[in-house]
Amino acid sequence: EIRLSLVGSEMCIRDRYILVGPERIFEADGVATEILKRVDGRRTLDDIVADLAANFAAEISVIRPDVEGFLSDLEEKQLVVL
Repeated sequence: EIRLSLVGSEMCIRDRYILVGPERIFEADGVATEILKRVDGRRTLDDIVADLAANFAAEISVIRPDVEGFLSDLEEKQLVVL
């Protein structure tokens, strides 16, 4: 199982995450913040998707592609390690 971790610095301002990576700053919207709250170095992608699905009464099959895409994009920007 691969654990997800943030790279660089993170801040939470007014309940929103701001990630500071190599030559980049990313301000998370509400959905992104909910995902990033769960990226703690202990949880896997499956854990994060299951938790989001349970908390927001959503189908795993519906939200998983969005979560994967979002985290893959952050990995390309060197803000998350998958």
